[in-house]
Amino acid sequence: LVQEKVYRIRIMMRMMGLSGLAFWTITYAFWAVIFSGFTAVFLLIVNVARTHTSGYRIGMFANVDGGIQLVFFVGYLLCTTSFAFLWSTLIRSIRVAQVLSVLWIIVLVVLAFVFDSVGDIFNSDGVSSGMKTLLTLLPPLGFYRGLTVFRQYTSQFDSPNLDGSRLTWASIDNSAVPEILAVQYLEAVLFMALALYFDLVLDADFGVPR
Repeated sequence: LVQEKVYRIRIMMRMMGLSGLAFWTITYAFWAVIFSGFTAVFLLIVNVARTHTSGYRIGMFANVDGGIQLVFFVGYLLCTTSFAFLWSTLIRSIRVAQVLSVLWIIVLVVLAFVFDSVGDIFNSDGVSSGMKTLLTLLPPLGFYRGLTVFRQYTSQFDSPNLDGSRLTWASIDNSAVPEILAVQYLEAVLFMALALYFDLVLDADFGVPR
């Protein structure tokens, strides 16, 4: 996205008659389809492995309803794609975009690992629900929080209070999943709306900002 802006590709397409709405729709659909392909393969693998005759199970997903997995991953897909679009409207340098993207991933992955391994913050009763929600606002941390919820249903030994139960749509209200899903889908809309707004009002070297 930043590369298209730097090399004036979008400007040239607009000169040939491509509308702004068409550009954003096509670009969003393209990246969403790419991400959906990886997601579909991943979900297929974990769910096929769950039913394999060898008895092998990927514990984190073994007792989580497939529909919940799908809605969760689609929410993260949409949220991440919208966030990338928002980021692209604020950055003009390809090098800066590359460096910041790598730092964003590394820093938040390390933070998620530290939060989980050191204090189990996402599942700790000592951490307020407001703080957990605040952390969930960052897409990678929200995604990791969802995985920690899935992990609680691995077995009754990992979470004795669950007695080996399954995470289904009927029991989903007893977990943090509804909050995580709400944040993901609301942020997907908000990030995309902000991206479209900034695209109109920020100076892009060509044209007049609205």
